[in-house]
Amino acid sequence: MSNTAPTPLALSPLRRALADALRSWDGRSVLRAEAPAPPADALGWLEAQAGPHRAYWRGRGEAEARASVGAAAVVEGLTLEAVAAPLGRLLGALPAHARLTATARFDARAEGGAEWAPFGAVRFVLPRVEYRTDGRAASVAVHLAPGEAPDAARAAVEALRPSAAPATAELPLPFMRRDDPDRADWGRMLRWALGALSSAGPLQKVVLARRARFSFEEAVDPFALLRRLEAATPRCFHALVEAGGADRAPAAFLTATPERLFRLDGRTVETEAVAGTRPRAASDADDDRLRDELMGSEKDRREHGYVRERIAAALAPLTVSLDDDGDASAMTLARGRHLYTGFRGTLADGVGALDVLRALHPTPAVGGTPTPLALDAIDRLEPFDRGLYAGPVGWVGRDGAGREAAEVAVGIRSGLVEGRTLSLYSGAGIVVGSDPAAEWAEIEHKIGDFARVLGLTDRAES
Repeated sequence: MSNTAPTPLALSPLRRALADALRSWDGRSVLRAEAPAPPADALGWLEAQAGPHRAYWRGRGEAEARASVGAAAVVEGLTLEAVAAPLGRLLGALPAHARLTATARFDARAEGGAEWAPFGAVRFVLPRVEYRTDGRAASVAVHLAPGEAPDAARAAVEALRPSAAPATAELPLPFMRRDDPDRADWGRMLRWALGALSSAGPLQKVVLARRARFSFEEAVDPFALLRRLEAATPRCFHALVEAGGADRAPAAFLTATPERLFRLDGRTVETEAVAGTRPRAASDADDDRLRDELMGSEKDRREHGYVRERIAAALAPLTVSLDDDGDASAMTLARGRHLYTGFRGTLADGVGALDVLRALHPTPAVGGTPTPLALDAIDRLEPFDRGLYAGPVGWVGRDGAGREAAEVAVGIRSGLVEGRTLSLYSGAGIVVGSDPAAEWAEIEHKIGDFARVLGLTDRAES
């Protein structure tokens, strides 16, 4: 609950903008009516709104945040290929500045768990109402999809609520933690994987994950969780996507991920290979030692090399030019460090965001290589459904000049909130030379670090 006055609404400018836009709307394109709004905390604005499809996005290192509620149009299907035609039509109808929120399961082929059912397999949403702010200025926009009645937009404007001030209450503490797999099953998984990797077969790398499920005595607030994550992980992408059905309370997927899947500005595409991990240390000397250990690790460089080679091969048919940074460098974050190589290219004519998404997802950084064999191993070994964990999350749309644009991250360092349950997910790349105990410790560090940021460790039981 908030303890200060909410930010007031100023609906008159948006009402006027909508009326003006409707006078010239032909009904065949997406209508976007936008007006200035009082600056407010974007998460607070979102939390105050009522309705389905609440979503939040802040790009890595960006001041601007966008929050949205409702759906003017939804394109969804079982695979990225299945949504290609309707998504292309909707993207073609978008005006400048309009964006679709984008999510997809890690592996559409895998059997879905009931907890992930409300999110669908692949989903692109044109929000009914969107709020954006950089902290100094703000605007609110309302959308109509082609053929919609204007009353849908008018009703959405009148339903907007004042922004809630950031909550200051302490988060609840968990009374139980369950790990899937447990330590013994993890050892069995790793022995199978290492046997497959060291055989004469073609499998070179597989990323295996764990889920830590925390149980609470009261409902978990996903907005409070993400607010804490934003404060503690400034050099990450931050996203929240809420989904729910008629017969169940909303569930929320949230992520504070360092990893970009790709960014698209017109015909310019950027992506990155991120693999290999070390924690940060409190002292400069220990931190430097861990950095040097990462940079000199043959195992981590081999793991990074698989990701780098796969990205280059995937983008080569889609681009007329593609360059990378050269040798891997260290991506240094507030709480960890990774090997990093950036890529920048120019797309060939006729290639768009969905083509890039289909080519890159899933990268070997979260799946393995060769991809089909790695996905089969993950499906066979992991005792839970990844759902949106390690899947693409972000947006596709138009920039201010009307060009196609997109920013899509990889949904690692993520959690799923379901009422009084929070599931945290993390994984590690397994290659020849991996040590089961060390890989367990790496994932435990990631999950534990995430849990400490959220204040979940004091009463959690292993």
